[in-house]
Amino acid sequence: MKNDFQKPKDNLMILRALAAWWILGFSIIFSATTVIDLLSSAWKDISIGRAMMFRVVFSALSAVPLTFIVYFLVIPRVNKQFRIFRKIVSRISDEGYSDTVIKDMEAQLQFCMTMPTSYATYRNQYAMFLTEAYMSLHEYELAEEKLGCVDYEFMKSELRGTNTISLQRNILLIHVLRVQLAAVSGDIKLTEERVASGEKVFVLYRDKSEMMNYLIDTAYFESLLVHEQYENADKLLEKYKDNEELRFGYLLDKGRCYMRMGRTEQAESYFNEAYSMATNDWRRRTIDLERNNPISSKTRKSTRR
Repeated sequence: MKNDFQKPKDNLMILRALAAWWILGFSIIFSATTVIDLLSSAWKDISIGRAMMFRVVFSALSAVPLTFIVYFLVIPRVNKQFRIFRKIVSRISDEGYSDTVIKDMEAQLQFCMTMPTSYATYRNQYAMFLTEAYMSLHEYELAEEKLGCVDYEFMKSELRGTNTISLQRNILLIHVLRVQLAAVSGDIKLTEERVASGEKVFVLYRDKSEMMNYLIDTAYFESLLVHEQYENADKLLEKYKDNEELRFGYLLDKGRCYMRMGRTEQAESYFNEAYSMATNDWRRRTIDLERNNPISSKTRKSTRR
């Protein structure tokens, strides 16, 4: 992937910021424990000298988790960019990847790219959203371009700091999107290479949740379609047919699969049901694009949310 980040410089700045927060945390904890000891020693009329080493060690160790919590969890949430990001996520939930949402995400991505160190997390998230959006609209060159804006190494460094389910999902989603884009081109070799490069992640996150299982299986689904193993691709999706959260994506992929098999009447049945479930114009548009797309190796959709 394309990578504009200056890794050594970025990592050094992160370490400096963490060190500054650790020093502040240490100072606050040490001062607080010292005041408490002074008050308790004055009350009991005992010396506090022997407790000095304990306070130093306790403050140093306690400042470590405090630093990570403040740096990775608290600061982003009081940041203006976090508030903008949450509004866009809310709009995606309501509107899907509408033209106005895409336009706003493009503007935010460009802004974040002007300050890559400060806004790397948001840059990565907007880039992945836009990749999904353009894939769903069959704008594959734009999707490839946006995926190239993601800094995978930075995402892995975030995961080492705070191993949350959302970060795990982002790491997984990168590999899924790469497989999907390879499948778009009909390049069997490239598709298999990208499946293979993601398999460690697929194995690591398998059974974390049904959503993550679904994302993993969409990658294998694309591989099966490229190999024209339509029956196996069809069977792979069956486990998700009763999941209401995933049903829209399930129906759309089933329709695509049956179109490839030449069973257009059954494909239309799945497309029609998906259309009846569509909650916004963007989803209806993606169904129309798939329904009217020629049966070819370039038929594709984005990962459904």
